[in-house]
Amino acid sequence: MYRGLHFKIILIFVVFTIVVMASILSVMIVSSFNYYNNDFYSQMEQAFSEDGELSDELITALSQEDFAARQKEIIRAYSTVVGTGVINGNTQSAEFFADNA
Repeated sequence: MYRGLHFKIILIFVVFTIVVMASILSVMIVSSFNYYNNDFYSQMEQAFSEDGELSDELITALSQEDFAARQKEIIRAYSTVVGTGVINGNTQSAEFFADNA
């Protein structure tokens, strides 16, 4: 049964299909990682650039007496911009970062 030409051809096609699927999967994973990595980098660069409103507001808040509370409010307001705001539909991470600031 295992010596027949039909079995060998089917086995070659199955192995070929598995190899093609694995290579396509690896390309898709790498492309997806690069896309989200570049997107995150551009969002952080935009949020923390010297011209950005977030960095200006954080620097301005340092001159006030209650700078810690003011920076906490600013970080909480910008939590979705810097990616710390929403995890599974809630804002636990934003509260964690704001409370530990």
